[in-house]
Amino acid sequence: AVCSLSGRTARMVSRFRPPVDIIGICVDPKSVRKLSLSWGVTPVLGEEVPTTDVLFYSAYKAAKNNLPPANDPYDLDKIAEKLRSEPFADYDFYSVAESKNLSTDHFRRLFKAKHSMTPNTYLRHQRMIRAAELLELDNVRIKEIVYSCRFKSFIDFSRSFKKFSGLSPRQYRQMTRKK
Repeated sequence: AVCSLSGRTARMVSRFRPPVDIIGICVDPKSVRKLSLSWGVTPVLGEEVPTTDVLFYSAYKAAKNNLPPANDPYDLDKIAEKLRSEPFADYDFYSVAESKNLSTDHFRRLFKAKHSMTPNTYLRHQRMIRAAELLELDNVRIKEIVYSCRFKSFIDFSRSFKKFSGLSPRQYRQMTRKK
C-alpha cells in the first residue's frame, strides 16, 4: 500500500511495473481519479487520519477487503464473463467503451492490463476454446464449426486454430478421437 496526498508516490512506484498490486490511498478524489490511469495501481479514496499508524491500518483493511468497487470500476470482469459465456455474439467494443465513458484505446489498455489480452484477442481466444470443444464432437463437420465460430473462411479458421493449439483442426479432431 502506498499512502499519499497527491498520489505521486504510487505513480512513481507503478513506473517500475512491480509484480504485486499497488494500492494507492489518497484523500483527494481528484488524485484517486488520476491514479486509476496508472499501471497496476488500485486507487482507494481514504479519509484524513491523525497518525500514520491509523493510515496504514486503513490501508491494510482496504487491501484485506479486496476492494471490489475500486478494483474493477469499469466492470471489466463482467465484460470478460459475457465474452466467455456468449463468444459468438456480435460485439461492438467502441460502444462498450463509450458506455463506460472511456476512449476505445484506453478501454483496450485497461482490459489488456486486467486480462493480459485485448478485448478482440480475448474474444477470438474464447471462440477457439469453443471450436476445440466442437471439434471433439464427431457429428459436427469442420465447415459447420468454421461458420458457427464466426470465421470468414476455412483458411482463416485453420491458421488461427493451428496458432492456438499447435495442431490443424483435422489433426486435433483425430487426436481427441484416439483418447
